[in-house]
Amino acid sequence: AELLDRRDRMVHCEDSDTFEINLEPFFNSELTIDDPRNIGKGFKFLHQFLVNKHAQQQTEWEEILFQIIHQCRYGDESFLIGSEIVNLAQLQQALVPAYACLDQYSDEESAFTILDEFKAIGLEAGWGNTIGRCRATLKLLERVIQCPDACTLEAFLNKIPNIFSVVSISVHGWFGQSDVLGKAETAGQVAYVLDQAKNLEHKLVETLHLAGLDHLNIEPQVIILTRLIPDCEGTQCNTKFEDIEGTKFSRILRIPFRDDCDQIVSQWISKFQIWPYLKHFADEACAELTKLLKYRKPDLLIGHYSDGNLVAYRMAKKLKTLHCSIAHSLEKTKHLFGDLYWHDLEGEYHFSSQFAADLITMNSSDFILTASQHEIFGNHDIVGQYESYQCFTLPNLFHVVNGINLRSSKFAIVPPGVDEHVFFPYSAETHREADRTGALEDFIFNSTQETCVGQLKNPNLRPLLTFAPIQSVKNLTGLVEAFGQHPQLKEHCNLILLTGINQVSDAKNPEQIKILSELHELIEKYELEPHIRWIGQRFSSADLGELYRVIADRQGLLMHCVHFEAFGLTLLEAMISGLPVVTTKFGGAAEIINPNKNGLLINPSEMTDALDQVLDLVTQFESSDEYWQQFSQAAIHHIRSHFRWDNHVSQLLTLTKIHKYLKQENQANQEALHQYLEALYRLIYQNESPRAKCVLPQANTSPSENVISV
Repeated sequence: AELLDRRDRMVHCEDSDTFEINLEPFFNSELTIDDPRNIGKGFKFLHQFLVNKHAQQQTEWEEILFQIIHQCRYGDESFLIGSEIVNLAQLQQALVPAYACLDQYSDEESAFTILDEFKAIGLEAGWGNTIGRCRATLKLLERVIQCPDACTLEAFLNKIPNIFSVVSISVHGWFGQSDVLGKAETAGQVAYVLDQAKNLEHKLVETLHLAGLDHLNIEPQVIILTRLIPDCEGTQCNTKFEDIEGTKFSRILRIPFRDDCDQIVSQWISKFQIWPYLKHFADEACAELTKLLKYRKPDLLIGHYSDGNLVAYRMAKKLKTLHCSIAHSLEKTKHLFGDLYWHDLEGEYHFSSQFAADLITMNSSDFILTASQHEIFGNHDIVGQYESYQCFTLPNLFHVVNGINLRSSKFAIVPPGVDEHVFFPYSAETHREADRTGALEDFIFNSTQETCVGQLKNPNLRPLLTFAPIQSVKNLTGLVEAFGQHPQLKEHCNLILLTGINQVSDAKNPEQIKILSELHELIEKYELEPHIRWIGQRFSSADLGELYRVIADRQGLLMHCVHFEAFGLTLLEAMISGLPVVTTKFGGAAEIINPNKNGLLINPSEMTDALDQVLDLVTQFESSDEYWQQFSQAAIHHIRSHFRWDNHVSQLLTLTKIHKYLKQENQANQEALHQYLEALYRLIYQNESPRAKCVLPQANTSPSENVISV
């Protein structure tokens, strides 16, 4: 509290009566990780937490296990056990005749053969699709009952079928497939959500099949909930339903924003401006989903980004279901002192609404997925994304004395994967399309196009690829200026700059106008036209994947010199294509790169030194082709070893199964927390609140009118 008072005085705020928010009394000590080295390892902690119940309180452990098994049902259809088995002891008794039944058949035979015999002893379908798989699942159950360990429990939970529908919420729109992968501010998030949805459905279908439930014709669903936009610029963003390519049962559901007069808002709205529309969006989405899922509630809601999580918070409360939060990136760490100087930034960014939404949803969600440890807590150089919510002030609005428990077991580091049908190594010649390769090579290095700035004097120099939207955090001007000032690097390399736009006339906001103007000035100032190829065009996923491979054919590098990177899906896509990466040491990217093995970590505030490092690396590459190959192969191997979608969705669904039980168990303990968070929500977001009114575009309220005080 004293620290926050001092920070307030830095901006000449002397109000000692500011509203204080302190969530520490609601932290669950039983589910808090003691050892700080294990922060973010909620997946392992929860397995061990449940297993420890066996040693400490065997009766409670048996009840936990029985309830997890008992929850395996789809509507009126029960799996694993019938209604006559009412406790774990009875289930254990049924195992003896179950083994006797299984021993009459070979492992390869269909489990459908013994379904009637299983029913006679109180067991139902779901143990496996073959006799061998049924036997293996029952043996896992025995070990979990008698002498459990975390790995055995995880293996057992992976096999049981009790998740059938998942709703993934990505609100601020322009969400589509093929050539409609979001606006510049959301393209990475859209790719992530689509890939996650496809892999989730695949895993759900596989689990049902391996459990032996094909005969029930269950259709597991993954629904991506997003915004319907009537002014859709020729895309399908004005279509209510759209099937998700590569899936059988999953689809995109679009719900419109509505104004106070219940009229549909036609145009796209920036993620910073959408807060007044989210409550009605959540209510309408609940009604639509209830009909779509035939009046069954979804098993899991996944909220993406700040707005998607605020919608998930409202929907989870109404539907009484689980909420998994994925932030992707939190704006608070992108905008240094954005909290302290929120008054000056409120008109454009509305950080007061955004930071409050983050605070509410990260505490209300049942569990939180992060892609890296840095998202949770930082290091000596930079604060972690969630860590930045522990203690902060919005002067004259509120103080957050303790906003998040970083040691909570709800945090689980579960990195995403890469769509390997699109992004694969450059050396996989049989999978590449010669026509696409040739067209992209010509377009990037030789052709004259209106969308390109610069004509390379020597196209055969090693390419340094930069792929980023026009945003200040991407540090494009810093890179271009440092490249212009580095004559030695220009002798060895060309700079290939890929952005969605490259003309000031195409800019959508003042930030883009400023960056584009500066880039053009720098190219002219340093006479970079013969050394740079700046392409202002959007690429489809297929073209982008081949573009990475074209750069890898010429033994290039990806230059991702951003000021801060929460994680970086671009890095995964480039690395699995075979590109070594040069990127910032600030943020989650540092957990992807092994310096001097598959790339370099640089300080983006010291770009001259950074490019000196790049020149040293390029010189070593030129001295030996094998050296670049070592970096390339290390990059491919690292992504395939640590960043896979099948691992991601398996852990996500296992966490859902555990928290499904924990939510019921801890419901009474969490009631006070949810009442506190609901009070904050109503204070900030209800229509009559001054904070809600100031977000509306027509409002022009001065900071002094928005003070919340005790």
